[in-house]
Amino acid sequence: MTPALTAVPDGMTDWDTWRDTHQPLTDAPIGAAPMFYTSGTTGLPKGVKRKPMRPEQQAAAARVGALTYGVKPNEGQVILMNGPMYHSAPHSYGMLAFRSGCAIVLEPRFDPEDLLQLIERHRVTHMHMVPTMFVRLLRLPEETRRRYDLSSLRFIVHGAAPCPVDVKRAMIEWWGPVINEYLGSTETGIPVWHSSAEALAKPGTVGRAIEGGIVKTFRPDGTECDVGEPGEIFMRQTATSDFDYHATPRRAPRPTATA
Repeated sequence: MTPALTAVPDGMTDWDTWRDTHQPLTDAPIGAAPMFYTSGTTGLPKGVKRKPMRPEQQAAAARVGALTYGVKPNEGQVILMNGPMYHSAPHSYGMLAFRSGCAIVLEPRFDPEDLLQLIERHRVTHMHMVPTMFVRLLRLPEETRRRYDLSSLRFIVHGAAPCPVDVKRAMIEWWGPVINEYLGSTETGIPVWHSSAEALAKPGTVGRAIEGGIVKTFRPDGTECDVGEPGEIFMRQTATSDFDYHATPRRAPRPTATA
């Protein structure tokens, strides 16, 4: 990187210089966790305030991450980050890759052919994606799709939105049985997951409950549904830390102009 790109702007302080003006921390580190805002399809945005994880939760979360994200230490993995890391899923994926000592490639903005170029150039092995990315990749001309060597790919995981059956099948046919999918949320973590083989065996599946995953379906009266009976789904992943909501205050309505 050229010096001009790393120069400290006028009026700003270099991080190392600022750090060296403080005494080293000698007390026990203070537990901290990120807070992501989520609203789903209804309601005001709410901050999910996670509590610091206990050691047993950290160990369980590492096992769940290895299964659902495929990210593990000491396996020569090259991670391509192509989504916004202020979002809970790319953030957790990227931080797991960082803690696992993986090589990480950043794509500043998703572009389908640029993604293929980066995979070939850096021999990318792992990615977190969303179905819209699959759709845009599949729209590339066939000659463009064949131009790049994607044989380094080992484990692709996607979530965040439903993936049409034909899109999932087309991606597996193109990239091989490396496509995996999870079902979860900012609050719950990942309690449900499935592989390419399961997607092909049961098209449209969202997967099965995994380690630490709890999934139950209830009737309107609060009683648990029988197998095959429709109802409202409740789920959680016990390998995540507890949380509280930080609600966004509702804005007062703007005054209307009067004649």
